[in-house]
Amino acid sequence: MNKDHFIELFTYNYWANQRVWDCTAQIPEEVYLAPHDFSVGSIYTQLLHTLNIERFWVGFLATGESKLLKQDENTQYQDRHKLRLLWDEAHNTNMAYIESLTDKELQRSVKAPWWNEEDSITVAQALTHVINHSTDHRAQTMALLHLHGYSGIEQDFIQYLGYS
Repeated sequence: MNKDHFIELFTYNYWANQRVWDCTAQIPEEVYLAPHDFSVGSIYTQLLHTLNIERFWVGFLATGESKLLKQDENTQYQDRHKLRLLWDEAHNTNMAYIESLTDKELQRSVKAPWWNEEDSITVAQALTHVINHSTDHRAQTMALLHLHGYSGIEQDFIQYLGYS
């Protein structure tokens, strides 16, 4: 794996996120905020959680610091426009970091602050986790949309590449 691999994956991730945003922009507020006991909760909470994990990992990898939103910040992003702006800002930050990667940086060992001292993964593994995590929560968001009677989208990587 090299930098170009992750540039492609994070560009795909943004493409797929955009498609989910297009779906969620069409739903009424009561559906967007409706509580669920599925996964992490409402459609809004799915989007916020996905963004929060992307921001955490890329911020942590780039600076060693957490960019997790604090609990009291979460409700201000119920406004879709504010959340979307934060999402786009995170994408730009993510891509700047990804574009700065070297082969050596991709192999650097990292450890989440809450892990045991002996536990670690490489930067490449952490970035792969981010992509998989985002895909998982996009699928969960699509499932919630379906439960409310709304259509979802395909988000397969192969479609991003232009094949069906």
